Amino acid sequence: MATARLGEREVPLRVSSPVVHGTFVIAGRYAQLMGVSPGRVVHPATFSGVATQRQMTITIAVPAIQMSFGPYVLTRGVAHTWESCKYP
Repeated sequence: MATARLGEREVPLRVSSPVVHGTFVIAGRYAQLMGVSPGRVVHPATFSGVATQRQMTITIAVPAIQMSFGPYVLTRGVAHTWESCKYP
């Protein structure tokens, strides 16, 4: 089972509905971290991309700050290790 780290806790990730193959557009939120109180600002965001059996490409658009991130390519069965966030 896949897990995600939330602060110091590791929690299981569960898919509550079947994974759709093809293009997708999902409304969500993007948290912009900053060094002053309150520490983050949350903006509406759109997550869009393409999913196949082995790969997902995803781009995150955040109109409030006129930025987009990605595309990110995720491949099933391929693990990557990234350096931990240096945010205080």
